[in-house]
Amino acid sequence: MKKTIAFGLLLALLLCLAPAGFAEGESFAALSGLDTIRAALDEGVTIESVYYTDGYGFSTSEFTTTDPDEIEALLDALGDIELGEKSNMSITDWYPQIVFRFSDGTRFGIRFEAHWLSVGSENYELRYDNTFWLLTSVLVQQYESRPAPVGPSGEPPEQPEFIPNCIDLYFPTNPTTGYAWSVEIEDGGIVESREQVFEDSHELGFTGAGGTHWFHLDGVGEGMTSVIYRYARPWEESALYTFTYRVRVDEDRNVFVWGVEMTTD
Repeated sequence: MKKTIAFGLLLALLLCLAPAGFAEGESFAALSGLDTIRAALDEGVTIESVYYTDGYGFSTSEFTTTDPDEIEALLDALGDIELGEKSNMSITDWYPQIVFRFSDGTRFGIRFEAHWLSVGSENYELRYDNTFWLLTSVLVQQYESRPAPVGPSGEPPEQPEFIPNCIDLYFPTNPTTGYAWSVEIEDGGIVESREQVFEDSHELGFTGAGGTHWFHLDGVGEGMTSVIYRYARPWEESALYTFTYRVRVDEDRNVFVWGVEMTTD
């Protein structure tokens, strides 16, 4: 079953591997406090905003959203997470946290240690957490450089003083899984793409990450077009992730991304 989520601007993704094994008798929802959030919602309390930080110290990236669709997507992604085996893994440089602010003024946060959930003295590996990290990365990049809305006339509004002449996109990848990124440009007369794969992304702090696939979009001619990126195995019909960018190039060949649609299988 496909889930389609429309966001503003996407410049980066985060993908990670899910470890094997289960923690019998425990659930992620119970230990993380997700059940507490669900109970509040069942009682009629609404979520006014969600704050996320990736916990990287001086290089921290973060966002705050009040968009109901984005909040629902984050809750759905958290709901997909399951606990793996207990671990003595110690994490020292990545402490992502997500905080929910409710309409009654209360707040509730869930704090991770990389791909582990720390509860008291116990660390639990996480399974099926890749969608959550993907969405948080999408939202971080969206809120860092969200384009202004299209005006009533349907024409894009005036651009800010800083105008980029190209777009760089970074997609985590792991060729050992058989998945790879491909690009399809609707109109090659408007933009062209260059790409390169960097094999080692360990410094980013993601266990099992195989590398980064870099795409660079240059403006060729004025107009609007779509650029589609798919993360798929060549022997499978469907893609694990598909991102469709709507790209505009002005008369000076400056490139702008006005929106992106993400589809997951």
